[in-house]
Amino acid sequence: MENIRCPNIDHFCFVCGHIVARALTSRTGFSPEFKLAYTRYFDEVDLSDEDYTPNTVCTNCYNRLLDWYHRRGRILKLTKPMLWIKDPAGHVKSKCYACVNYLPRLNKYALKHKQYVAAFTGILPVPMPDSAEPPKPPSPDAMSTWTAETAFTNRSDPQDDDYEPNIEDDKPKPLTQNEMDYIVAKMGLSQRNAELLTSFLKRRKLTERTVSAVSYRSRQTEFQKFYAVNGTNTFTYCIDIEGVVNKLGMAYAADDWRLFIDGSVSSLKAVLLHNTNNKPSIPLAYGTNMKESYETLQNILAKVNYEEHKWKICCDLKVVNIMQGIILCVFLDVFLLKYCFFRNYFKGWIS
Repeated sequence: MENIRCPNIDHFCFVCGHIVARALTSRTGFSPEFKLAYTRYFDEVDLSDEDYTPNTVCTNCYNRLLDWYHRRGRILKLTKPMLWIKDPAGHVKSKCYACVNYLPRLNKYALKHKQYVAAFTGILPVPMPDSAEPPKPPSPDAMSTWTAETAFTNRSDPQDDDYEPNIEDDKPKPLTQNEMDYIVAKMGLSQRNAELLTSFLKRRKLTERTVSAVSYRSRQTEFQKFYAVNGTNTFTYCIDIEGVVNKLGMAYAADDWRLFIDGSVSSLKAVLLHNTNNKPSIPLAYGTNMKESYETLQNILAKVNYEEHKWKICCDLKVVNIMQGIILCVFLDVFLLKYCFFRNYFKGWIS
C-alpha cells in the first residue's frame, strides 16, 4: 500500500498526543531549543522531523519543557512521551492513532475530558507518579556546551584551523524596486514618507541603483483619469466607477457594493465598500468645507450617478434623515407634476 501521510496527524501534539485546538493553544512548532529540552528531559531520540509524526506541539508541553530546561520551576508530568510508530503497510485508518482519536469541533470541556485510545501507530504517554522525581535540568555550562555542539554543528567554528568565513552570506542584499513598493504598501506610507524612506535607504546603499525615490510622486497618475474636480477645487468625484474597479483588478457588479457617506466639521466623503469587506474600499467623492445638507448630498448622488447603480447606502442617522428628505422631495415633485397634468387635462376636456 502507498505510504500516505495521515491528514489528521497535525491535529495532535507531538509530546502528549492530545488534540491541539486552535482556540485554546497555539501551534508553536519545533525550535532547536525545544528539541534539546525534549531529548534531555525524556532521554529519547528526537523523531520530530519524521514524516509520520505530527508537526504540532501544544502550548502546555512546549512551555513546560522550556521552563524545566531554563530552571523556572515548572515541569511536564510525563515519564515517557507519546511514542509514534511508522506503519510499514502505509496509512490504514483502523490502525492510525490520529484517525481513531480525532473528533472535529470539540469544545474546551470535551477536550479536557476526552479519553484517548492507543493504536498501532501511537502508544500513549506514561504519566509521572506523584512520588517520582523529575529529571534534573542541565547546568548553565552544560546547556551552553550542549547547544553549541547540537544546534550549530552545521556552522564552521572561527577557532578551527580550516575556518573560512563565507563573505557572500555576510554581504547585505540590496532591495529592488518591487520590494520597496511592497514595503511602502504594507506600511501604508504616504507619498512624502515613502520618498523619505527610499532616500534614506539609498544613501545607506541598501537598495539597487535602479530604485527611484521620486517614483512615488506620480503613483496617482494612472487613477487621475477616473476622477474630476469642480471649478472651485473643493470637490472631487469619480466619473468612471467601473473603470476604477477594473483597474484594481476586480470585476464590477453594483449589487456587490454599498455606498458609505459620512462627514466631519471640515470635509464630506463618499466611499464604496464591498459587501464581504474582503476587497479594498474605493473613494467616490470628497469635498472640503462642505456640510451635510440636502443640496450637498443631492449633488454627490448626482455626480456619482446613483440612479444608475442603485447601491445600498450606509450612514449615520443625520444622513438618513437628509436622505429621506431627498427621496420625499423627489416623490412629491413627481406626484405634483402628474397631478397638475391630469387636473389641467381633465379640466380642459370638461370645459
